[in-house]
Amino acid sequence: MKKTLILLLAVALLTAGCLVTGNIVIQIDVGDFSLSPDETFGYEMVNLNDNPDYVEHKDDLNSIDDIGFVCKVHNTGGTTATGKLYISNTSQTSAVPNDKILVLDGISVAAGQTKTITLEESYNYLKNFEAARDAILKEQFTVYWTASGQFTLDVTDMVIVLSINGKP
Repeated sequence: MKKTLILLLAVALLTAGCLVTGNIVIQIDVGDFSLSPDETFGYEMVNLNDNPDYVEHKDDLNSIDDIGFVCKVHNTGGTTATGKLYISNTSQTSAVPNDKILVLDGISVAAGQTKTITLEESYNYLKNFEAARDAILKEQFTVYWTASGQFTLDVTDMVIVLSINGKP
């Protein structure tokens, strides 16, 4: 299902004219997060060198032209939950580090609801593109989800989608 979704997203980008000769789309499977009032953040470490598509094209990398996110956010709790996504080049497991970069903000999921964030919708929440791009270009970073409220929140099928411009 997730692979089909990513393929459809890539086709949508191609037909929208976002990809031109020399650009490639790389999907980074991040993992799943579970949050609750007792566990208000979750993290997943990402190493781009573990991604075969990135490794195949990294020597031709000129720039990251676009960053998008795809995921499902399930709130099985009794109240609305709000969430944010940060990335950091510091790997910390006891708290979100001070050098965090806010990447997605404004996500709200009503009690008992599931919100599917599509690639296009992720742009409504995207913040600090340039700082996020610079952190991703360091090839190793940690993704942190935080949430607030009396909730039980599961973030599943998390994928980062990069549009990379190749060297001429």
